[in-house]
Amino acid sequence: MVFLPLKIDKLQAAWEGPHVILDKLDDVTYVVARSGKKPKTVHVNMLKPYFNRSDAVFQISSVEGSPEDPEEPVMCVDWDGESGIEELYLLDHLPSHDKDKLLTALKGFETVFSNKPGKTDLAVDSIDTGSHHPIQSKPYPVNKKVRQEIT
Repeated sequence: MVFLPLKIDKLQAAWEGPHVILDKLDDVTYVVARSGKKPKTVHVNMLKPYFNRSDAVFQISSVEGSPEDPEEPVMCVDWDGESGIEELYLLDHLPSHDKDKLLTALKGFETVFSNKPGKTDLAVDSIDTGSHHPIQSKPYPVNKKVRQEIT
């Protein structure tokens, strides 16, 4: 994946890809092939590895485990981020009452497993400014379409 400026606004950037690295010019400079476009030379900090989301597997292992296999999974699924908790495949060796308890616990925290970002009140940040008062400024103006996506 390559972090490149957007065509509509050069001050904004987004990840594009996946792309193939054609050449390594030095320790921090790479040439990347882009489909239908001429190759682009980029710095290493503008690159990140690409992982196909459909290949990601969501797995939960039991806390105790068994003496024969301490890492024996209790649940597996090809996680696409869109499926609900009900569509998870629970392995057969898990007793039905444990399956019900696990599904109840997962449904209680369904937002944690969501593919959509949200808000939290669990993290608090503070900056010690010493004897100086914090600097406050008006928020930047945002157009209506972007504001709807933010809220």
